[in-house]
Amino acid sequence: MLAHLAAAWVMAGLIWVIQVVHYPLFDRVAPDRFVDFEAEHARRITLVLAGPMPLQLVLALWLAASPPGGVGRGLVLVNLAAVGLALVVTAAVSAPLHGVLGRGFDPAAHRRLVATNLVRTAAWTAAAASATAIAASALAVPAG
Repeated sequence: MLAHLAAAWVMAGLIWVIQVVHYPLFDRVAPDRFVDFEAEHARRITLVLAGPMPLQLVLALWLAASPPGGVGRGLVLVNLAAVGLALVVTAAVSAPLHGVLGRGFDPAAHRRLVATNLVRTAAWTAAAASATAIAASALAVPAG
């Protein structure tokens, strides 16, 4: 449960940095350097996400299958839904847009990436908040 909490907050923090700092700066990269920039972004962000993203999913599934004492089923399902939404948008929207950008800067694809990333930002924020509520509920149960 605490590993899930940590992974959830890592993902929330990362997505906020991506949303507020990183993606908005894509249009500041020189056009002749953008393809290399996008390739390096993909390589580096994969290194950062390779641990916490799958860990969060596996632990969200585990918590949904076996909620800790004192934690309502609805709360773990909300958490799982938030994680799932973030991952579906990543696979179905963000990754294909990065594919477009990997061929060269495309202003429309960039605008769509920034706009649709708001869904991932909201989902990973909700996942972190619900992970916090799960941990707080579980830790509030007296040992027995």
